[in-house]
Amino acid sequence: MSSASVIENAIGGLGDDTLTGNSANNIFRGNGGNDAIDGGAGIDTAIYTAARSSYTTTKTASGLHVAGTPNVDGNDTLSNIERLQFSDTKIAFGTTLGQSAGNSVLLLGAVLGNSLLQLKKPLIGAVTDLFDQGFSLQVLSGALMRLPIWGALANGGAESASNEQIAGHLLRTVNGMLPDALTLAAGTSAIASETGAAQGTFLSNLAASTANNSQVQLVGLATTGIDFGMST
Repeated sequence: MSSASVIENAIGGLGDDTLTGNSANNIFRGNGGNDAIDGGAGIDTAIYTAARSSYTTTKTASGLHVAGTPNVDGNDTLSNIERLQFSDTKIAFGTTLGQSAGNSVLLLGAVLGNSLLQLKKPLIGAVTDLFDQGFSLQVLSGALMRLPIWGALANGGAESASNEQIAGHLLRTVNGMLPDALTLAAGTSAIASETGAAQGTFLSNLAASTANNSQVQLVGLATTGIDFGMST
Protein backbone atom coordinates (compact mmCIF):
# COMPACT_ATOMS: atom_id res chain seq x y z
CA MET A 1 0.00 0.00 0.00
CA SER A 2 1.22 3.49 -0.77
CA SER A 3 0.13 6.86 0.59
CA ALA A 4 0.23 10.30 -1.00
CA SER A 5 -0.57 13.79 0.18
CA VAL A 6 -1.16 16.09 -2.75
CA ILE A 7 -1.26 19.73 -3.72
CA GLU A 8 -3.40 19.43 -6.84
CA ASN A 9 -3.29 15.92 -8.29
CA ALA A 10 -2.51 12.36 -7.24
CA ILE A 11 -2.05 9.17 -9.25
CA GLY A 12 -2.14 5.77 -7.60
CA GLY A 13 -0.38 2.60 -8.71
CA LEU A 14 -1.55 -0.95 -9.29
CA GLY A 15 -1.79 -1.74 -5.57
CA ASP A 16 -3.98 -0.47 -2.76
CA ASP A 17 -3.31 3.26 -2.33
CA THR A 18 -4.29 5.89 0.20
CA LEU A 19 -4.57 9.29 -1.48
CA THR A 20 -5.27 12.40 0.57
CA GLY A 21 -6.17 15.83 -0.76
CA ASN A 22 -6.06 19.32 0.65
CA SER A 23 -8.02 22.55 0.22
CA ALA A 24 -7.30 22.74 -3.52
CA ASN A 25 -9.60 21.29 -6.18
CA ASN A 26 -7.83 17.94 -6.29
CA ILE A 27 -7.90 15.38 -9.10
CA PHE A 28 -7.30 11.72 -8.24
CA ARG A 29 -6.55 8.71 -10.42
CA GLY A 30 -6.52 5.68 -8.18
CA ASN A 31 -5.89 3.20 -11.03
CA GLY A 32 -5.68 -0.45 -9.94
CA GLY A 33 -6.13 -1.76 -6.44
CA ASN A 34 -8.64 -1.00 -3.74
CA ASP A 35 -7.93 2.64 -2.99
CA ALA A 36 -8.96 4.93 -0.14
CA ILE A 37 -9.27 8.49 -1.43
CA ASP A 38 -10.08 11.51 0.73
CA GLY A 39 -10.45 14.74 -1.21
CA GLY A 40 -10.41 17.06 1.78
CA ALA A 41 -11.79 20.54 1.14
CA GLY A 42 -12.41 21.97 -2.32
CA ILE A 43 -14.24 20.49 -5.31
CA ASP A 44 -12.48 17.17 -5.84
CA THR A 45 -12.71 14.69 -8.71
CA ALA A 46 -11.92 10.97 -8.90
CA ILE A 47 -11.19 9.79 -12.45
CA TYR A 48 -11.90 6.27 -13.70
CA THR A 49 -10.64 4.72 -16.93
CA ALA A 50 -13.73 2.96 -18.29
CA ALA A 51 -17.36 3.82 -19.01
CA ARG A 52 -19.76 4.40 -16.15
CA SER A 53 -21.52 1.09 -16.87
CA SER A 54 -18.34 -0.73 -15.80
CA TYR A 55 -18.77 0.44 -12.20
CA THR A 56 -21.24 0.22 -9.37
CA THR A 57 -21.45 3.43 -7.37
CA THR A 58 -22.95 3.29 -3.89
CA LYS A 59 -23.62 6.22 -1.59
CA THR A 60 -22.37 5.54 1.93
CA ALA A 61 -22.60 7.38 5.24
CA SER A 62 -19.07 8.72 4.77
CA GLY A 63 -18.99 9.22 1.02
CA LEU A 64 -19.00 6.84 -1.93
CA HIS A 65 -17.97 3.31 -2.78
CA VAL A 66 -17.00 2.76 -6.41
CA ALA A 67 -16.58 -0.87 -7.46
CA GLY A 68 -15.17 -1.73 -10.87
CA THR A 69 -16.03 -4.85 -12.82
CA PRO A 70 -13.25 -7.50 -12.97
CA ASN A 71 -10.03 -6.12 -14.48
CA VAL A 72 -11.38 -2.53 -14.39
CA ASP A 73 -9.71 -0.46 -11.65
CA GLY A 74 -10.57 -1.72 -8.13
CA ASN A 75 -13.04 -1.19 -5.32
CA ASP A 76 -12.47 2.30 -4.00
CA THR A 77 -13.67 4.03 -0.85
CA LEU A 78 -14.14 7.76 -1.39
CA SER A 79 -14.76 10.59 1.05
CA ASN A 80 -15.06 14.30 0.32
CA ILE A 81 -15.22 13.61 -3.42
CA GLU A 82 -17.72 15.82 -5.23
CA ARG A 83 -17.21 14.63 -8.83
CA LEU A 84 -16.68 11.31 -10.60
CA GLN A 85 -15.31 11.26 -14.13
CA PHE A 86 -15.65 8.20 -16.35
CA SER A 87 -14.59 7.73 -19.96
CA ASP A 88 -18.08 8.59 -21.21
CA THR A 89 -19.58 10.97 -18.65
CA LYS A 90 -19.17 13.01 -15.49
CA ILE A 91 -21.24 12.72 -12.31
CA ALA A 92 -21.71 15.47 -9.70
CA PHE A 93 -22.58 14.81 -6.08
CA GLY A 94 -23.56 17.44 -3.54
CA THR A 95 -27.17 17.68 -4.62
CA THR A 96 -28.97 19.45 -1.79
CA LEU A 97 -30.13 23.06 -1.83
CA GLY A 98 -27.06 25.21 -1.22
CA GLN A 99 -24.64 22.80 -2.89
CA SER A 100 -23.43 23.46 -6.41
CA ALA A 101 -24.98 20.52 -8.24
CA GLY A 102 -28.24 20.76 -6.31
CA ASN A 103 -28.54 24.48 -6.97
CA SER A 104 -27.87 23.92 -10.65
CA VAL A 105 -30.63 21.35 -11.02
CA LEU A 106 -33.09 23.43 -9.00
CA LEU A 107 -32.45 26.61 -10.99
CA LEU A 108 -32.45 25.04 -14.44
CA GLY A 109 -35.33 22.74 -13.52
CA ALA A 110 -37.50 25.70 -12.52
CA VAL A 111 -36.88 27.31 -15.91
CA LEU A 112 -36.89 24.27 -18.20
CA GLY A 113 -38.82 21.58 -16.35
CA ASN A 114 -37.41 18.21 -15.39
CA SER A 115 -38.00 16.47 -18.73
CA LEU A 116 -36.15 19.09 -20.78
CA LEU A 117 -33.48 19.38 -18.10
CA GLN A 118 -32.49 15.74 -18.68
CA LEU A 119 -31.49 16.68 -22.25
CA LYS A 120 -29.25 19.55 -21.16
CA LYS A 121 -26.33 17.76 -19.51
CA PRO A 122 -23.60 20.17 -20.72
CA LEU A 123 -25.70 23.10 -19.48
CA ILE A 124 -25.99 21.46 -16.06
CA GLY A 125 -22.22 21.16 -16.01
CA ALA A 126 -21.70 24.80 -17.00
CA VAL A 127 -24.08 26.15 -14.36
CA THR A 128 -22.67 23.81 -11.70
CA ASP A 129 -19.25 25.24 -12.49
CA LEU A 130 -20.57 28.76 -11.88
CA PHE A 131 -21.89 27.69 -8.48
CA ASP A 132 -18.50 26.08 -7.79
CA GLN A 133 -16.95 29.50 -8.42
CA GLY A 134 -19.07 30.98 -5.64
CA PHE A 135 -22.00 32.58 -7.45
CA SER A 136 -25.22 32.45 -5.44
CA LEU A 137 -28.63 31.17 -6.45
CA GLN A 138 -29.92 34.75 -6.30
CA VAL A 139 -27.19 36.12 -8.59
CA LEU A 140 -27.52 33.39 -11.21
CA SER A 141 -31.31 33.68 -11.11
CA GLY A 142 -30.93 37.36 -11.93
CA ALA A 143 -28.55 36.53 -14.77
CA LEU A 144 -31.09 34.09 -16.21
CA MET A 145 -33.86 36.68 -16.01
CA ARG A 146 -31.74 39.00 -18.16
CA LEU A 147 -31.10 36.45 -20.90
CA PRO A 148 -33.12 36.71 -24.16
CA ILE A 149 -34.71 33.29 -23.65
CA TRP A 150 -38.15 34.14 -22.37
CA GLY A 151 -39.88 34.68 -25.68
CA ALA A 152 -38.94 31.16 -26.71
CA LEU A 153 -39.92 29.66 -23.37
CA ALA A 154 -42.98 31.66 -22.41
CA ASN A 155 -44.35 33.34 -25.54
CA GLY A 156 -44.46 30.77 -28.32
CA GLY A 157 -41.06 31.58 -29.78
CA ALA A 158 -41.47 35.36 -29.96
CA GLU A 159 -38.53 37.69 -29.38
CA SER A 160 -39.63 38.55 -25.85
CA ALA A 161 -42.28 37.85 -23.22
CA SER A 162 -44.23 39.93 -20.73
CA ASN A 163 -43.72 39.64 -16.99
CA GLU A 164 -47.09 37.91 -16.78
CA GLN A 165 -46.06 35.34 -19.39
CA ILE A 166 -42.75 34.70 -17.61
CA ALA A 167 -44.45 34.31 -14.23
CA GLY A 168 -47.03 31.96 -15.74
CA HIS A 169 -44.36 29.85 -17.37
CA LEU A 170 -42.31 29.50 -14.19
CA LEU A 171 -45.28 28.76 -11.95
CA ARG A 172 -46.65 26.19 -14.38
CA THR A 173 -43.25 24.53 -14.77
CA VAL A 174 -42.62 24.21 -11.04
CA ASN A 175 -46.15 23.35 -9.92
CA GLY A 176 -47.25 21.29 -12.90
CA MET A 177 -50.41 23.31 -13.47
CA LEU A 178 -51.59 26.74 -14.53
CA PRO A 179 -51.58 29.22 -11.62
CA ASP A 180 -54.79 30.76 -10.42
CA ALA A 181 -55.37 34.45 -11.09
CA LEU A 182 -54.20 35.66 -7.66
CA THR A 183 -50.99 33.60 -7.75
CA LEU A 184 -50.24 34.75 -11.29
CA ALA A 185 -50.85 38.38 -10.38
CA ALA A 186 -48.54 38.11 -7.35
CA GLY A 187 -45.80 36.52 -9.47
CA THR A 188 -46.16 39.13 -12.19
CA SER A 189 -45.96 41.94 -9.65
CA ALA A 190 -42.91 40.40 -7.99
CA ILE A 191 -40.98 40.12 -11.26
CA ALA A 192 -41.96 43.68 -12.28
CA SER A 193 -40.69 45.09 -8.98
CA GLU A 194 -37.26 43.47 -9.14
CA THR A 195 -34.42 45.78 -10.12
CA GLY A 196 -30.67 45.76 -9.61
CA ALA A 197 -29.41 43.18 -7.12
CA ALA A 198 -32.98 42.13 -6.35
CA GLN A 199 -33.57 40.85 -9.88
CA GLY A 200 -34.10 37.10 -9.84
CA THR A 201 -35.61 36.98 -6.34
CA PHE A 202 -38.89 35.49 -7.56
CA LEU A 203 -37.07 32.86 -9.62
CA SER A 204 -34.57 31.96 -6.86
CA ASN A 205 -37.36 31.56 -4.31
CA LEU A 206 -39.35 29.41 -6.72
CA ALA A 207 -36.27 27.32 -7.52
CA ALA A 208 -35.67 26.66 -3.81
CA SER A 209 -39.31 25.79 -3.11
CA THR A 210 -40.58 22.43 -1.91
CA ALA A 211 -42.62 22.09 -5.09
CA ASN A 212 -39.52 22.48 -7.26
CA ASN A 213 -37.51 20.06 -5.11
CA SER A 214 -40.22 17.52 -5.84
CA GLN A 215 -40.52 18.43 -9.52
CA VAL A 216 -36.81 17.83 -10.23
CA GLN A 217 -36.73 14.77 -7.92
CA LEU A 218 -33.81 16.16 -5.95
CA VAL A 219 -34.00 13.58 -3.14
CA GLY A 220 -33.24 10.70 -5.50
CA LEU A 221 -30.23 12.52 -6.94
CA ALA A 222 -28.50 12.39 -3.55
CA THR A 223 -27.96 8.68 -4.18
CA THR A 224 -27.27 8.63 -7.91
CA GLY A 225 -25.55 11.96 -8.43
CA ILE A 226 -26.20 14.18 -11.45
CA ASP A 227 -24.98 13.19 -14.89
CA PHE A 228 -23.63 16.33 -16.55
CA GLY A 229 -22.21 15.11 -19.81
CA MET A 230 -19.27 13.75 -21.67
CA SER A 231 -15.80 13.93 -20.18
CA THR A 232 -13.33 16.35 -21.71
